[in-house]
Amino acid sequence: MNSVQLSGRLAKDAEIKQTKNSKEFIIITIATDGLANEKGERKSDFHRCVVFGKLAADNKGLKKGASVFAEGSISYGTYEKNGQTMYSTNITLNTLIGQVAQNNPETSQSVEDDGIPSEWK
Repeated sequence: MNSVQLSGRLAKDAEIKQTKNSKEFIIITIATDGLANEKGERKSDFHRCVVFGKLAADNKGLKKGASVFAEGSISYGTYEKNGQTMYSTNITLNTLIGQVAQNNPETSQSVEDDGIPSEWK
């Protein structure tokens, strides 16, 4: 089973992109806390996530610092850049729960009502 669950904060605002067929999608980067070292210091891990369709349209207003919960599947790819083979890791999301326009409580909304972690309710 290829399944990924992430809970963290956005490292930057959602990036709105378009496919070659002019379909909109977003790319978000979710920062999560990594394991602590011997000194108790934590290192953040950053996860590049891709969101398509209605889920992307509903979440293109996500801003840096927003708390999110995401589920999806991981994929690996390669591409050529300046004659070199580059490697990529993406998580394609099928669930994204967060607050759009988090600085404005009047426009904040939960994307989905099911599956929200209890500490967010």
